[in-house]
Amino acid sequence: MLILSGTAVTVALDGEGLFGKANTAVQKWNNKVEEEENINSALEYLNELIDKKVYTKYTLGQEVTVGGEQFFVIEEDTTNKDTITLIAKYNLKTNTNEQVTSTSEQTDIAFCTDPNNTYKGYWKDISGITYPYDLNGVESDRATAYNKAVTYGESKGGTGRLLTKSEYDILSASDKIPTVMQGQYWFGTAYADYSAYFVNNAGNIVGGNNCIYVYAGVRPVITVPKSSVN
Repeated sequence: MLILSGTAVTVALDGEGLFGKANTAVQKWNNKVEEEENINSALEYLNELIDKKVYTKYTLGQEVTVGGEQFFVIEEDTTNKDTITLIAKYNLKTNTNEQVTSTSEQTDIAFCTDPNNTYKGYWKDISGITYPYDLNGVESDRATAYNKAVTYGESKGGTGRLLTKSEYDILSASDKIPTVMQGQYWFGTAYADYSAYFVNNAGNIVGGNNCIYVYAGVRPVITVPKSSVN
């Protein structure tokens, strides 16, 4: 009992009284804070799992399928990568962006065009260029073979380019992809100001021929999400 200015005021101090209700409110607040902390901890754990997501590991030379067409894995792979780099099993048809299904189908195209008869490749004016030179990523309307590979890669849900001469040297030495030696196709590597490398049907590397002539086909290299690989 409290005496205030001569007036008696009774305040219950048991569990149902004012202090009891205050304690209950504080406990509910503490429970809410603890619940939020548990939720935050769970979210952090889920994010860690996402960061550590394990992807399928493929082996060099393994044959896979993307969009109904066959490819070979051309790089060492790990389980923490969500993309994979592949080379088409066959050349692309001359007039369409799909792989040939028989050796009788036409695949050869010119490496580049020269509509103004400049007698130099679209890469000639690159500052400090020396040969051999990787032309992948050098954009030009004249880059016939490279642009065909890029378009094909995009159609598969990824990126496309040409195999480089140095990559071919490594793959042919590994002997894990026999068909990489078969067929005649362009590399994405310039031999000189007006010519690019290609591999012929005998597996020999050829350079020095005019890039506007129809010597070889396109065997695209693509990098795609592993989710699109079967």
